Amino acid sequence: MASFITYEYEGKKYLKVKVKKRDKNGKQRAKTGVFTKSGKRISTQNIASQVASELLQQLEYELNLSVGYTWKTWHQEALKQIKRQYLHGTSESYDSRLLKWVDPEWNDKDLGSFSNADIHSLIFKYIPEKGGKEWTQKNICKKVHRVFEMAVEKGLLARNPAKGIKVYVPEFTATALRDDEMVKLFNEGRRRNHPMYPHWIAAGITGMRNGELYILSWDNINLKHNLIEVNLQFTKKDGIHLPKKKRVRTIELNPMLKKFLLEFREKHGTFKEEMWQWGQWRKARAGEVIGKKVYHGGEMVRDKIPVIRDNLVLPRLNEWKNGMQAEVLRRFCVSIGITSVKFHDLRASFITNLLENGTGISKVMKQVGHSKMATTDQYNRLSVVNVRGATERTSFEIPDEEVPDNVVSIFGA
Repeated sequence: MASFITYEYEGKKYLKVKVKKRDKNGKQRAKTGVFTKSGKRISTQNIASQVASELLQQLEYELNLSVGYTWKTWHQEALKQIKRQYLHGTSESYDSRLLKWVDPEWNDKDLGSFSNADIHSLIFKYIPEKGGKEWTQKNICKKVHRVFEMAVEKGLLARNPAKGIKVYVPEFTATALRDDEMVKLFNEGRRRNHPMYPHWIAAGITGMRNGELYILSWDNINLKHNLIEVNLQFTKKDGIHLPKKKRVRTIELNPMLKKFLLEFREKHGTFKEEMWQWGQWRKARAGEVIGKKVYHGGEMVRDKIPVIRDNLVLPRLNEWKNGMQAEVLRRFCVSIGITSVKFHDLRASFITNLLENGTGISKVMKQVGHSKMATTDQYNRLSVVNVRGATERTSFEIPDEEVPDNVVSIFGA
């Protein structure tokens, strides 16, 4: 079905062409055109009929590619699966970040009609124009790729249109304290009796993540064999759950830290806090309210289950509970005249300290829970271990005698 609409441009009359056709699901789709293939405006009925025929062929081709989902409807469907597979924070990111950074014109575009050029245009044109930087481009590219890959896995698409598109971001940068700065942080923290002093000690001498330290219990510490089992972490978005990438690990308990923690427990005892974890997936009841959302019934939801954790190692501070540990540490570092770092940078400081003191990279990986050697190796740039002593073993020497007269200098006179 084709229709022609007359309009005026610069005092002349032209035709606009619109064609319609229903897809496999009975939904009507349309395409419009105001130019011929040569880029001229449509001036006669015959030309309009020719353009209509071309548009109809394009529309039929696109409808043959149709898989019954638009980007918007497939994103919603994929999100249900992502919620079951990943942590709440991850699924929330797929929802909010894709809504923010994906071109709204994608919403009604059929999933089967996307090309590699569409993805490339989004990542390298649309996102930068909206103010997105390299890390945003990389993050969205990864998420878009995953959403399309889920369609491939379900058999809706033969090929992922995002395949092969890569975003190169600036090299990894992290901040770490030098050895002398770590010593000053510990000494000043103790001298000033700072409430987060024990937390800095634990982070700086184990390399554990904030969420891992938050839930660290004496039940996880094997005093006989000097080992710590890192099997859980706690975060605001996901409550109690497995460590990053679900990797449980056992790390070495430094004798100096062991002595400190035992003395601290003797003086202050252990600690207790009510935390929470996600319950099992279940169907929501009609009209049920969870948080700020009202469910219509039948949707899959989870409840927050309260969990009492006792025998905890570190004091429960309001600054820690409220996620202020990074700002507290930054302010303290400035006050004592050392590099201003975040709480997580104590982990980087620990890693670089091990590397500089000759600990093998494989041992460092196991201690901090890295799965790829390349991740740990990035911290070498913060240390001097890669270059220290590298030029001391050259097999040639600089001669002491004067250069003979018959030797021509390559540096000029």
